[in-house]
Amino acid sequence: MLEFAKFSQDFSAAYSAVIAGLLSHQLPTTVCTIYDPSFEQADQNTIASTAITNGLSIIELRQIFTSPEDYANPIEPSSVGSAKLAEVITAIVQNNDFIDSEPRTPRTIVFGGRAV
Repeated sequence: MLEFAKFSQDFSAAYSAVIAGLLSHQLPTTVCTIYDPSFEQADQNTIASTAITNGLSIIELRQIFTSPEDYANPIEPSSVGSAKLAEVITAIVQNNDFIDSEPRTPRTIVFGGRAV
């Protein structure tokens, strides 16, 4: 259990550093959660809390990959799942500017399922 706690802390620190590096480019940024079959819930919390802290939008993969047909194997989406994810990403890029006003006011939006 202690080893998992250390891994979780290391993941959290590394993930926060990656997000800080991305944000330094001052470009609209959206993060994805990890879908359930792959990793422990603790990492989901790190992704969500870091995104919210930084006003980033979130693609909630657990709401997109909802059936066995969405997976090619336990850790990879199938062509069906990939098409669903591509549909959500396309809709996000086409329909959201991620900026409330100038100067940039970041806000967190959670995207899942097919409606964006």
